[in-house]
Amino acid sequence: MASGSRTTVSSESFDVSLEEAQNMVMTARVMLGWVDPDDLVPNGGEAPEPVVEPVAGEGGA
Repeated sequence: MASGSRTTVSSESFDVSLEEAQNMVMTARVMLGWVDPDDLVPNGGEAPEPVVEPVAGEGGA
């Protein structure tokens, strides 16, 4: 067997809606401490404009 890691990709689909999948991802982020639940906007709320910061070494001059 060759060294390195291998990933098996399945063409099997999951019976999960986009909304459910997004909820699962956000729940995992909260559980891992990556997102503070107090920063989340409840459904129907208006989210603030995202702040996009340039990455060092990309774009421009």
